[in-house]
Amino acid sequence: MTSAEAIDWVQVLDRDGPWAQLVHVGATPAVVARHNVGIAYLATPYTREVLVKGKWSLERSVALSVMASRHMVMLMRERVTAVSPIVLAAEAMHAQACTAGRRLNPLDRDFWADWCRPILNEAAMIVVPDIPGWDRSAGIWAEVQWAISRNLPVFVYGGRG
Repeated sequence: MTSAEAIDWVQVLDRDGPWAQLVHVGATPAVVARHNVGIAYLATPYTREVLVKGKWSLERSVALSVMASRHMVMLMRERVTAVSPIVLAAEAMHAQACTAGRRLNPLDRDFWADWCRPILNEAAMIVVPDIPGWDRSAGIWAEVQWAISRNLPVFVYGGRG
């Protein structure tokens, strides 16, 4: 996704719109479980939400990882196998302080998009929990657009549909 592309959820979340068969607005873990056909990619906000005064915040990163982890647990309870790239990446960034070697930039969008791609490619569905910031996340927007272009189901817990 380019920075010039606007995030516009209106048509995507329209219950009568062109993607209504793919995009499940107001979904829950139980709804996801009824459609469970494989690995669920948990798309949660990070880059924009982790900043405090324009800088990466360890405390915000931990909070975002915990929020995503809570949604993984809710899906696990429904026997849905969910993978959260944010939990994996955030926890790696938290451990980086005590790991020798080259530092990874937690805000390098290109690096993280490339890193997430193999996980995304294996996903059978995208799940977007109602975590504050989901609707303004460029990453989530790109992941949902990717899923729609491949006719993969998308489950959005929030939404205005």
